[in-house]
Amino acid sequence: MFQRVIIGFLLFTTCRGYAQSQKFTDTLFGSGEPLVITATRVAGKLSNVAVPVTMVSAKQIQQTGLLRLQDVLQEQTGLAVVNAPLASSLNGYPNPFGQGIQMMGLDPAYTLILLDGEPLVGRNAGIVNLGRVAIGNIQQLEIVKGPSSCLYGSEAMAGVINIITQKPQGNRFDVQAYGASRNTASATLSFSHQQRSAGIQAFLHQYSSAGYDLDPTIFGKTVDPYQITSANFKWVQDISAKTQLTFSFRLNQQNQQNRYQIQSQATPEIVSGKSTEQDATAFFQWRFQLPGAAKLYIRSFVNTYENNAYVNLEKTGARFDELNFKQQLIKQEAQVQIPKVLFGQLVAGAGFMVDAVTATRYQGNPSLNTWYAFAQQEWKIPGYHVTVIAGARIDERQDFKAKLSPRLAIAWKPDEHWKIAASIGGGFKAPDFRHLYLNYNNPQIGYSLLGAQTLPQELLRLQQAGLLQSGAQIAPYLTPANLLPEYGMGLHGSATYRS
Repeated sequence: MFQRVIIGFLLFTTCRGYAQSQKFTDTLFGSGEPLVITATRVAGKLSNVAVPVTMVSAKQIQQTGLLRLQDVLQEQTGLAVVNAPLASSLNGYPNPFGQGIQMMGLDPAYTLILLDGEPLVGRNAGIVNLGRVAIGNIQQLEIVKGPSSCLYGSEAMAGVINIITQKPQGNRFDVQAYGASRNTASATLSFSHQQRSAGIQAFLHQYSSAGYDLDPTIFGKTVDPYQITSANFKWVQDISAKTQLTFSFRLNQQNQQNRYQIQSQATPEIVSGKSTEQDATAFFQWRFQLPGAAKLYIRSFVNTYENNAYVNLEKTGARFDELNFKQQLIKQEAQVQIPKVLFGQLVAGAGFMVDAVTATRYQGNPSLNTWYAFAQQEWKIPGYHVTVIAGARIDERQDFKAKLSPRLAIAWKPDEHWKIAASIGGGFKAPDFRHLYLNYNNPQIGYSLLGAQTLPQELLRLQQAGLLQSGAQIAPYLTPANLLPEYGMGLHGSATYRS
């Protein structure tokens, strides 16, 4: 039996000064009842939202005493933190993929991870490594279960997890430090300053561990030593009574030492090296107040993810393996919110995304361009305490025809305690870069992983090199094929009682 003992200490120092200054009118967190935005793209009371959504507040996160996002999500009903199937079969090799979230029984590749409403890229084996996001400046987590492609497009078949970070609120300075066994240490510095028409929020976090070993019969540690450094900066400026500017920048870097055993020509060898994972995001938003209480949002978002790793043979110092991966997403979007149209509230928008990859295991420098548009109408029937939401989104990429994702939701509140809700919606998962352009060959074990676009020419090359079985029929696979998106429908019903 494996027994674990953790000894830790916590140092918490807070210096706060609250200025009598104007509050930002667009904040989501100024009312007594929690407000959520992910389910409908419009801020609304949690108890009134017709779509199934779970909210985890900063206070709830702090009460858990947990330091990692994946551990916080593991505590939520219906979510499971899992490794990629490939990572689970490495048998002593380090897991290069991190941990992802399984929702609605689907693989982590089918759950969309958002940071302040924008998608994070850099999936390894379909997983967004949750260790890339520090929890110290999270305002709240919003979890929407079920197909959500009607608002967010591909990868939202199982649902959406939106990580909402803190906005400038008052004047305060926080310092936290934590230590535990296995040389685990964490330190956080947070600063917020707010004036009459502007505010800034700065956050710095470092987390390190000496790793641990769960199976001493296998050479190497289960988790090798690593260090994570995160920084986040957010600036909100009221340009005028009707115009607001928001800018944020975030940087996360993880360094990990790797040392494990491999079989080289039937002889055990020890390899060691280092992996560096870097994730940077930049977000820019203009918000305009239009006549009739309507709002227009113009958003720009960039996410750059890099993963560089190598291991050398310890005996000779020769390079054994090397991996370089870089992915960049550029997104531009416009969204309008009209509170009084067609007897309800309308939210509509359109945008485009350019997603590009440069990697040692991908053919060429592929890019995928996506255009999309969405619209959602919400009606409230006061006399019957009913809310109805109907919406749809259309996505078109250069390798597949336009895909329509609809959703219909209804909620009924017979009294102040009960809410009965039901929804039905469609979700889709478009083929990603690994499905299309992966080109990886492992000569030691004797297998290749090929994407649909790289398959024809690689089959010819392998046949010419005599690496395929004699008489293998490759003719049916010599024409590049466009993979079709996966599509599914989800139906959800719930009854909630609040005392």
